[in-house]
Amino acid sequence: MPEVASPRPGDPRRLGEYSIDGPLAGDSVYLARSDTGERVAIKVFRSRSAEVLAAVQKARLPDAYHTVQIIDSGVADGLPYIVMEFVDGDTLERTVAESGPLRGAALHRLAISTMTALVAIHQAGMVHDAFGPDNVLLGPDGPTVINTGVAGAVVATAEDETRRVESLAYLAPEHFAGEPAGPAADMFAWAATMVFAASGRSPFDGGSMSATTNRVLRADPDLDMLDEQLRGVVADCLAKDPGRGTNTFQQLADYRNTVLSPDGTMFAGVYAFPQYAGEDANEVRFTECTTGRQFSVPTVDPSLHVKSPQWSRDGRRLLLTAYSDKDAVGPIVVDVAARRGTLTRIGTPGTGTQPYLWLPDGSGVVRMAGRTQIRAYSLNGTVLRTYPDAAAAVDTDEWFSPSGRRLAAICPGKPAAACLLDTATGRRQARVPLPTGSVLWGWFNEDHLIAYGGGKVDVLDGAGRPVRRLAELETGDKGFWEVHFTRAW
Repeated sequence: MPEVASPRPGDPRRLGEYSIDGPLAGDSVYLARSDTGERVAIKVFRSRSAEVLAAVQKARLPDAYHTVQIIDSGVADGLPYIVMEFVDGDTLERTVAESGPLRGAALHRLAISTMTALVAIHQAGMVHDAFGPDNVLLGPDGPTVINTGVAGAVVATAEDETRRVESLAYLAPEHFAGEPAGPAADMFAWAATMVFAASGRSPFDGGSMSATTNRVLRADPDLDMLDEQLRGVVADCLAKDPGRGTNTFQQLADYRNTVLSPDGTMFAGVYAFPQYAGEDANEVRFTECTTGRQFSVPTVDPSLHVKSPQWSRDGRRLLLTAYSDKDAVGPIVVDVAARRGTLTRIGTPGTGTQPYLWLPDGSGVVRMAGRTQIRAYSLNGTVLRTYPDAAAAVDTDEWFSPSGRRLAAICPGKPAAACLLDTATGRRQARVPLPTGSVLWGWFNEDHLIAYGGGKVDVLDGAGRPVRRLAELETGDKGFWEVHFTRAW
């Protein structure tokens, strides 16, 4: 949870029907609670201008994946404010500053989630117009875009306080020409934000307003830190021409999440952006590695989207998660030999976006249930067991040890630690401290975990001590990397 400071002199004690717990970020965002106890975030705009007031009063949002929802708005002591759903996570800007750039699957999840949010915003006839690392929160349900629908207020407030140089580096060239900003400007900001996430710096920050503006208008960005597939999309979005992105939607339509079967003989891929993919948006494409032969298996109707492919350990079935609006509807099990997919509806409204994962023996699936529980289901949707006092490790899909007998989750509270649970009973077997600033990456072997932080990939023993370093990477340098390893000691 982001740190909540103690109330300061001059801080509001109540805004409308919400009581204030304390400041969350800077001096303008507060953690608050409704009269029913629901946690919310309230952003106060330190400006009394008519433009800011108008922007707040007409704020609206599409109910879409990966966007924080605006619940209410008002005015207190002449200052407008908005009430938003609370996301229990820090901004991308702060996360990268404290833990270093994102790599591999984490970077791809960020790219896909935030682009999905922007697409929904554009399809609703809106633009964000203030997208950047400070407007993305990394919460337990994945990346979430904030400040949608109030960009006018954000921009006007920033101008009242002299816009930060860092913010200029994410503005599209048409902003500086006084031209209207449309969806292409959001895509420019999205691409610049992906560069920041992968490198820790904006592609255009020149250290001063004039130098940054010049780089946005004239400099070619350095994209060497991105992998080939993401690099092409980002490069297209960073073109200087306001007509940029003419090839981007086709690239997005072709962009697939692909996973290799355990025996290395077959790839399975689903569209990362099904809204661009046409009638076959929810099909799974299988490719045989030795022959290149392909076949596709349909899954669900176009009213749903499918994501997050994961092979069963025996390589005979593929697990997908079906989504409707912002919520996971249930798991889809694809029988590869029969070429048939079956959806089991489990989710209910408000269940969030976390995907389903296989239980080790393939008899069911498991998923986060609330902030501090994990729940296992049979393949017909019956609850098998609940793992209490354990949060899902969202940075990995390797929750279970190689034998399948133990589950690694995140213990509630601080300092950060992994909870090792008995898969069959849910009983806690151990609490393994994680190094400061590190996240759990899964299992190395039956008795050791993997943690990543600050460019270091370490193997931890049962006491949380690093006993082997798999990799040490200078995260500020150019280059894209992924870590692959065998489980042999």
